[in-house]
Amino acid sequence: MEPRLDRKGRGPAPDDEACFGTAQVPMLRAAIEDLCWLLSRDYPHEASLKLVGDRYGLTARQRKAVQRSSCSDEARDARVAKRWKGKDLAGADVSIDGFNCIIVTESLLSGAPVFRGRDGALRDMASAHGTWRSLGITNTSVRMLLGVLKQWHAGRVRWWLDQPVSNSGRLRQRLVSLGKEEGIDWEVETVADPDRVLLGCSDVVATADARILDGCSRWVDLPAEVAALTPQVWLVDVS
Repeated sequence: MEPRLDRKGRGPAPDDEACFGTAQVPMLRAAIEDLCWLLSRDYPHEASLKLVGDRYGLTARQRKAVQRSSCSDEARDARVAKRWKGKDLAGADVSIDGFNCIIVTESLLSGAPVFRGRDGALRDMASAHGTWRSLGITNTSVRMLLGVLKQWHAGRVRWWLDQPVSNSGRLRQRLVSLGKEEGIDWEVETVADPDRVLLGCSDVVATADARILDGCSRWVDLPAEVAALTPQVWLVDVS
């Protein structure tokens, strides 16, 4: 079943069509190509982004998208080599970067632009930044992620939530409840530093966080699997 898009919540900003519409994609790709060239030669990230942003006359929001979609050649190749697809998950234990996967999926289902970056991972323009609130699309987002895990017969599933983020305790309770409703016995943990846990575990890690992708042994992009089942999402391919 395809979910109905909820354009309130994490929906598009008023100027997103002007910033990320079809006519803008070639320029965004060119800017990303230039930034990746600089990063591959160890130029400072912040200075490189300013140089590229100024060259192409990018808005602040476009610069953010370009930054999130870029990486060095070395990082791209390493991430691609470690990536698992949904079909690879049969019997595999999965650890989920909770806020990362939920927020990106909420953005997808809210009609906001989500970007397929140079490493192939999906990233949106939102982030928790110490605060997260439940939306009308949250339960649907979790159920869509759960559906992917069920479809590919994943093994043990563990969610990891950032304890310092507001409402993480409430989200934990909701995940436990939704798991019971859907008949999946997943574990949900709130910890001070999920990144450290995910970097040190042997599970397939579900995230698009660049730092974790660079340090984990294998990863999967669960929101990308959701996007493949939801054709009306706004996916901007700048890879």
